[in-house]
Amino acid sequence: MARYDWHPAKYYDTPGAVLAANAPDGAHITFFLDSIDDDVQASFMVRHPGGYYSSTEDPASWPDLERYLPREEWPEEIYAGEHGPSERTPDPAVTKAIDAYRRMILDALDD
Repeated sequence: MARYDWHPAKYYDTPGAVLAANAPDGAHITFFLDSIDDDVQASFMVRHPGGYYSSTEDPASWPDLERYLPREEWPEEIYAGEHGPSERTPDPAVTKAIDAYRRMILDALDD
């Protein structure tokens, strides 16, 4: 299910962001991709209307972040805790970005 209208991250988004979206309340959500040892790493970050941030990289901020992106919507490339959901259904735009990033890594390895 597409909850947000994801678009390619802009120059003013946090460096490393590949996608961005705005929530109805004004929160700005960014999605990041990176590779470590040829493995895709992903994360979300939310800039809340009050100006503070939450990220999937900081479990202490997960309750605030999950107001916008429940763990069921995190891709498998994001750690969701020991008791995380057994099934995940990330937004199709997020899945498409991960697939494209993974292809780019494989293409680079072939060169």
